[in-house]
Amino acid sequence: MIASDLHGDIAYTEALVSLFKEEHFDKLYLLGDLLFDSIEILNPLSEKILAVAGNCDSQSEIEYARFNMPYVNLDYQFKKVIVLSHGHYESPYSYNLPYDIFFFGHTHISTLRKEANGSIIANPGSFAHPRDGIHSYLVMDEKGLKLCDYNSRSVIQSLSF
Repeated sequence: MIASDLHGDIAYTEALVSLFKEEHFDKLYLLGDLLFDSIEILNPLSEKILAVAGNCDSQSEIEYARFNMPYVNLDYQFKKVIVLSHGHYESPYSYNLPYDIFFFGHTHISTLRKEANGSIIANPGSFAHPRDGIHSYLVMDEKGLKLCDYNSRSVIQSLSF
């Protein structure tokens, strides 16, 4: 499960944690702008979280988190090199190392597309404060990615690997 830009929203962070547990996801990618109240709720899941810091995350919030929050993080899943970034320091257009999937947040607008070179660029939007009106998140499995609407629990878009 991939989410971004919770901005300390207690209700939506609790909803995210509930959904994560209900759906039995293995890993939670968090793409920054979490803030203190969200970090406090997420800390018990620290062993399942891979995160990055956003432009609104203070140094004290980053230190309070029981999970690492660098500005860029990497993972390898489903034979894919995955880059995580909030998007304010590194974006899919400025990052100069090879990757298969680039996840970023910051814009509060969801994006899911495959580039001409086969790489995937994905932004889950904002689970708590969307600018496109959709409280969204991404799901990744061995087949590909799904952009999902939390409120309707529906798949908005899917993309195969």
